[in-house]
Amino acid sequence: MGESVEGEQLYKKITELKDEIIRLKGERNSAIEQIKKLRAEKAQKLETLRSLRETIDKIRENMKGKLDELQSLKAKKEELLNELNQMREALKVDDKAKTEGVSNLAAIQRRIRELEWQVQTNSLDIEEEKRLVKRIEELRKKENELKKYAKLKEKYKEGRAQLLAKKVELSTVRSKMTEIVGELKIQRELLEKKKAERDAIVNQIIELKKRIEELSAMIDKLGNDVSEKQKELGSAIEMSRRGSQTWSRQEEQRIMEKKKEEVKEKMKKTNRLSFHEFRILYDGAQGSDGE
Repeated sequence: MGESVEGEQLYKKITELKDEIIRLKGERNSAIEQIKKLRAEKAQKLETLRSLRETIDKIRENMKGKLDELQSLKAKKEELLNELNQMREALKVDDKAKTEGVSNLAAIQRRIRELEWQVQTNSLDIEEEKRLVKRIEELRKKENELKKYAKLKEKYKEGRAQLLAKKVELSTVRSKMTEIVGELKIQRELLEKKKAERDAIVNQIIELKKRIEELSAMIDKLGNDVSEKQKELGSAIEMSRRGSQTWSRQEEQRIMEKKKEEVKEKMKKTNRLSFHEFRILYDGAQGSDGE
């Protein structure tokens, strides 16, 4: 009876171990599937991160080009401002010289005509005539010098045109600088946005890596647990097999003892035994043919 109870307990243990192994293998397979999905997701995140880093590098490179262009325009603006200041000063001088020169020239030319008319129409002595002629020659020299100032009028016009052109160029430079500053603002905002996306992806990859490591550790532990349970199962099966063999021998011995008693009773009654009964009685051997 005890052997039957012990056998039932062993059978129950074997069944429980098999169920536990199936459960552990199921959890391990589930964890393996999870880790495959997480690794695929991680690979996708890494590709997204690579793309974001390339975009960030391109934005920075573009911003560097814009900043270099802006610095170049700033230098050009300073150069144009200096040129404009110099041109304004030169125009002031030219304007003053032009005005004074033209005014003086007209007065000298008028004086020359008066003196020439006086020499031509009046009876003058030789000394007075010489004096007037000399005066006319002096005025002629001044006239020739002052005629140079008359040319300043054209020079002044050209200077004004050049000044206007410089102002237009300066306005263009300033407009371009304003445009670049606006583009840089947009690029900075885009850069900050992409950097935030990059940081978020990096954090997600870190979390995925952590989860993968946890699952890997779980898979290893489940594998070890399966191995341990399989060892326990093997031991339990071996114990069951040995128990079955022991129970079989005991049962065989019980039957043999019973047959011996039957043979002894027969011998008391008839004193006649078959060869097979004789063997049962004296050496405990049991034939398979019943003779």
